[in-house]
Amino acid sequence: MLSALEEAAKAKGYTTLILDTTSSQTPAQTLFERNGYKETKRTHWKGRGLIYYAKELP
Repeated sequence: MLSALEEAAKAKGYTTLILDTTSSQTPAQTLFERNGYKETKRTHWKGRGLIYYAKELP
């Protein structure tokens, strides 16, 4: 799933992908981190903890 997203983004000329998830979604956090995404920011929105991730595309 992530590889298809990354390939589509590269084909459109993007160099960085930024994803987000909530702090309660630990499977998503693990998926992002295992695929090379680095945490860049934590914030709150409507009482939920949000975590942002980024990855530079080759």
